[in-house]
Amino acid sequence: MEKRERLLVVEDDPAMRQTIEQAAERLHLDPIQATDGWDAIRKLETNSYAAVVLDEKAAQNSAFGVIRYITEEFGQDTLSRVLFLGNESDERLQAPQLRVMARTDDVDDIVSAIERCESEVVK
Repeated sequence: MEKRERLLVVEDDPAMRQTIEQAAERLHLDPIQATDGWDAIRKLETNSYAAVVLDEKAAQNSAFGVIRYITEEFGQDTLSRVLFLGNESDERLQAPQLRVMARTDDVDDIVSAIERCESEVVK
């Protein structure tokens, strides 16, 4: 059996997480759940991911802390593989590479957004 690439999911809303997991399945990605921003950072330190889906309101460590970590550790270009679910008009989202979309329960929209993330592996 071929090993599938991973999708790191930082989302605490069960319904939204299920939508993201359905999208991952359609894309033949293995969704890996991070319980919060700190857990996401630990996972990024030890594993590779095709993309990261990051909830704006990640528990404990804000999504912005995870974005800062990714930028510092892997470079700003890596942000093109991050799908940020939140407010597109937030002034803290200055990196043009970062993909931002409003939260949605439409699996097709999530699939399209993840597909637009580059296929290079984070890490």
